[in-house]
Formats: sequence, C-alpha cells, structure tokens
Amino acid sequence: MSAIVSVKNLSFSYESTTKKKAVSVENNILEIPEFSINAGEHVFLFGPSGSGKSTLLNILTGLLLPSSGQVKILEQDWSSLKGKTRDAFRANHIGFVFQQLNLIPYLDVLDNILLGAEFGQQNRPKHQLIEQAKQLMNDLQLPESLLLKPARQLSVGQQQRVAIARALIKEPELLIADEPTSALDEANRNAFLKVLFELAEKNNTTLVFVSHDQTLASQFKRVVGIQSINKASKSGE
Repeated sequence: MSAIVSVKNLSFSYESTTKKKAVSVENNILEIPEFSINAGEHVFLFGPSGSGKSTLLNILTGLLLPSSGQVKILEQDWSSLKGKTRDAFRANHIGFVFQQLNLIPYLDVLDNILLGAEFGQQNRPKHQLIEQAKQLMNDLQLPESLLLKPARQLSVGQQQRVAIARALIKEPELLIADEPTSALDEANRNAFLKVLFELAEKNNTTLVFVSHDQTLASQFKRVVGIQSINKASKSGE
C-alpha cells in the first residue's frame, strides 16, 4: 500500500526576536523522526492544545515548510515546490473541513460547494460539477432543494454536510478535518462522522481527522497521539 503522507526527520521551529535584545530565539515545536499515512487510511490524530497539532497540519498541507527534514504528499516533496506551484498542488490534491466550516453565508449551497473546485485545476465542465454536487447532496442525505438556499439558512448539521461536499467535489486524495465536531452534541457528532466515513470510503479518500477529544478514538481504525510521534521536549501551537 502506497504512502499518501511521508514524514522523515522533520523538525520545525519558529524564530522570534526578543523585545529587549535583537536575539534570534528558536522555539522547538516539532521533532518527528518518522510518520506515514497509507492510501485509504482513516487516521485519528489527537493531542492537547500546545502539542503541535496545528503546526503539523500546516506543514502537511504545505502552508509551512519544515526547518529540516522531508515531508512528501503523494510522493511530492513540499520543499521542492515554489509559490503558486505549491498552492496549485494543495488545491488539486487536498480537501479541508474546517472547525468553523468557512461557508460563505450569503452564497447559496450550490455556489459554496462549487467553490471547492474553483481553486484546483478542474477540467470538468460546470454541468458535470453541478451533477456531482447533486450526487454528493444525495450521499449526504440532504434534499436537492437546499442547493438554491443561502448557506446561512441551513442548520449547523446541514452546513457541516455541505462543508464535506465542498471538500470532496474536487475528488482529493487526502482529506483533512480539523476539529469539525467540537461544537456538536454526541448525536450530531456521530451522524457527522458516519457520513464522513461513508463518503471517504466511496471516494477512496485518505482521511486525517484532528481533535483533542479522545472519546472519538474508538471510531477510527488507526489512532495517533501527536505526543507519541513528536519528540520535541517542549511544544506549542
């Protein structure tokens, strides 16, 4: 089974300048000797605030580059890509479901979903994307009639499912969900996870689900505590 994510000898530190002295200060955040995620895996990544979760996500998605070491996504080394090329690779291969969802409230549901394809190099005509959006709505058990409603008129649970559709419409190989259930009660949380797993399986998408809530761990086949892979003695996000 091929690795979607491959990390070797990763280290990362922020550099800052003290107010009293113009001295560079390094705050070690991550030291990860080796970490990989295989194609098709559903991985639960957990850790408390300050353990480096957000920093690791930013590195896996190419928003930050490692201070040293190697990070490959789909066998592509982030450090070998520059500027717009890195942005394009991210847009074409990685989907996101954010904690705050980040739907545009005044746009209708269809336009919000299609935004997921706007930033990638999608060669499919718009009518095909619209049909795919309808299929995703069906898969997510949302009525097609919602497509023309402004996102602000949807319930929180409906908005979360629309966020999944937006992330999956470009058919990414890797989907990252960053604390998307933190504001949900248990019933809605479990319903959200159910449809997320089903859609990831259907689209053969590798899933990395990030949370500080360890009660979710039992629903995943692979569970990774960031403190078990991060050897930095002191860390922060």
